Amino acid sequence: MENHEIKQQILQLRKKIENWNHEYFDLQNPSVDDLIYDEELKKLKILENKYYFLFSLEELNSSPTQQIGAQTSTKFNKVYHSSPMLSLNKAYDIEELEKWVKKANLVGEDNFYVEPKIDGLSIALIYKKGKLSSALTRGDGLQGEDILHNALRIANKFIPKQINYQQDLEVRGEIFISNQDFQILQQNSNSSSLANPRNAASGLLRRIEKTSKNSKINDFDYLSCFIYNLVNPQLHKIKNIKESYLFLEKLGFHLNPLSSLAKGLTNIVKQIGKIEKLRPQLEYNIDGVVIKVNDYEIYEQLGRTSKFPHGAIAFKFEDQIVQTKLLDIFATVGRTGKITYNAKLEPINLLGTTVSAAILPNYKYIENLKIAINSDVLVKKSGEIIPQIIASVQDHQATNFQKISHCPSCNFELVDSPSGIDQFCQNFACPAIQLKKIAHFCSKSAFNIASLAEKRIQTLIDTNLIKNSCDIFFLKDNLDEMHSRFAKEKVKLKAKSITNFLNEIELSKKNDFYRFIFALGIKNIGLKAAKAIAKYVGDVEQLINFDFAQLENDYDFGPIMVQSLLEFFANSNNQELLNCFKKVDFAFKPTQKDFPVWASFAITGKLSKSRDQFEKIIVESGAQFDSNLNKKTTYLLAGESSGSKIEKAKAYNINIINEEQFWDLIEKQKLKK
Repeated sequence: MENHEIKQQILQLRKKIENWNHEYFDLQNPSVDDLIYDEELKKLKILENKYYFLFSLEELNSSPTQQIGAQTSTKFNKVYHSSPMLSLNKAYDIEELEKWVKKANLVGEDNFYVEPKIDGLSIALIYKKGKLSSALTRGDGLQGEDILHNALRIANKFIPKQINYQQDLEVRGEIFISNQDFQILQQNSNSSSLANPRNAASGLLRRIEKTSKNSKINDFDYLSCFIYNLVNPQLHKIKNIKESYLFLEKLGFHLNPLSSLAKGLTNIVKQIGKIEKLRPQLEYNIDGVVIKVNDYEIYEQLGRTSKFPHGAIAFKFEDQIVQTKLLDIFATVGRTGKITYNAKLEPINLLGTTVSAAILPNYKYIENLKIAINSDVLVKKSGEIIPQIIASVQDHQATNFQKISHCPSCNFELVDSPSGIDQFCQNFACPAIQLKKIAHFCSKSAFNIASLAEKRIQTLIDTNLIKNSCDIFFLKDNLDEMHSRFAKEKVKLKAKSITNFLNEIELSKKNDFYRFIFALGIKNIGLKAAKAIAKYVGDVEQLINFDFAQLENDYDFGPIMVQSLLEFFANSNNQELLNCFKKVDFAFKPTQKDFPVWASFAITGKLSKSRDQFEKIIVESGAQFDSNLNKKTTYLLAGESSGSKIEKAKAYNINIINEEQFWDLIEKQKLKK
């Protein structure tokens, strides 16, 4: 496969995952199983690691593989974490695990803590003078939602409301529902719609309404929690994980009894085997094992990326293969017009999750496997996260499913990609494409119109009230027509619901302008690039007239991104849409310009503040924080005991500055306001 075809495949994967993120985190209505989502994310990560040279740094950083978690919603107060709540890098075999262990050995560490990886939701618990004062979800890793009201309703055994310790304290843990409690919860809720224990726990944690007075059962009693991390252990004079666990146990926190210290790779592997053997007997779901460097100083010394720390890793269990029946194959069309084939499976339960669907990458994949509708197939769970059809049980000469030639939504004739592998609908007015485009426009990362979920957007399209994302801003002018069409089509939508989404649309007009740029869904333009463009232009008129060719020499833009921008704004359909947006009475927030637009900082060595504090100062000033030094880094802030970054900075001709010079730069920029 040619490089341009591989890049196209990666970009399409990114767009698909971004849409799934919107469905799962924003709309809370996922269209695919978690297993499918995670497998596609893993596939994207592998491709990006292998073909990183096809992308600029900005493009790599804007990928879903670099995003920690969900965007926070507007239902709870948003609070910044004291330090980022990161994900974990994964090892799928002993060889990958051994490489990680060797890196820790190089800095003098051979003691590790091993514990089950709970399939739950992360939470940060903050205590002030011994009293629980905040309970934050992970959110996007940088800020979460304060769900204290709900955390206080969880049993004291799992989340103590008061501890005998007056110093400020923060711990992090994993909220989950045991398999037995999940079954009871399903029975008591009289609902089979709860997909799995993890989703049920998520729903309870983010519940706003109070338990019914008539209810004899507190649903929050079903929630359990294992604490796994003490934040800022040095403040409590604790040097390693073993000490911290003893400390937390004395304070009354609930820790996993299977957590244990292991010396060297051999003992780590033994402990993994022990946990995996116990797995069928456990009361809760696990999808692997977490291994952490025991010494906190070495843990910090190993550093981190924007997504995960280098001092810990998740070992995923081996693939599971099961047999089920392939009931049907059907095609869907995405926002870019790409056709995706989907497999409908006879439902099968895998570790608490009912799997009933899988994605078939393209028709070639179907052809090669020779899978046939109404026959049995083998489904693999890769790294315990994925449903993927890997083979047909019966020996067929060929598949009995024919490749489609027309769009399943608009019946427009499909066009093959240059490789002949992918198919595209090129009808700009295709209802399915417009549905996905409007849904993207309304998504949280874009215009954040939560009331306009995909199902409601579909209703507005079906009743001919909207055809594109601009039309939503004129719905208020046609209220009588809306009620009339809803009545004619027997659409059951309460007046209050209509008022709510119309009000949300009006409020969205006061958004940041970069959100509008991102909402347009321009190929290769993510949130970071949208923010960079918003430094130059502040409204729709300026955006239309801007010369994007001048960005070719800019810090955050490569030639591919610039080409995408030029093509988008040259397209007559997009021009028509933008002219429509010019008629909308937006009141965009002014973009901050208090720091040189393209300044970026990396840091090394011991400084007067923590790495996280410096990162916050840098980002809040309008500059970019580089986790890793690169050729485009503007400054390297160097403290005591600086490492190899100094030599690397010299080789790249990067300005090396001390703290005094750093603060001078910050102050000078403040004076420019």
